[in-house]
Amino acid sequence: YTRLVKRFAIERQPEFTVYGDVTNLIDAMWIEDAVQGLLEIGLSSADDTGAVRCVDFCRGDPMTLEQLVTRAGRILLGVDVTVNREGVAHERNLFYASPQELESTLGVKAHTLLEDGLRKFESHLRL
Repeated sequence: YTRLVKRFAIERQPEFTVYGDVTNLIDAMWIEDAVQGLLEIGLSSADDTGAVRCVDFCRGDPMTLEQLVTRAGRILLGVDVTVNREGVAHERNLFYASPQELESTLGVKAHTLLEDGLRKFESHLRL
């Protein structure tokens, strides 16, 4: 995400190189949503003594790396960008995280849209 925001928002370059497989999936959650979720879990008064849960911290909007780059370009530059592919992926990620368990059992949900998170990150990088 740092490279994406720097390339499009700061350098104003309409192309981006992805190393490996552009079909790998990604579904990131904005850091403020993740921190808020961890705080909610840590401060929860739920009686889960001994309970072990495996939950995914994600937005619930999986996309390929190519889709991410394309969307980021439209958001930050306002144009369609060129996605260059280089190298070979050593693994292929076709699974994605699910926010359902986190939300249904612990009440934690991502609220920040990709567009808003990228703009917030841009502001942070410009400091």
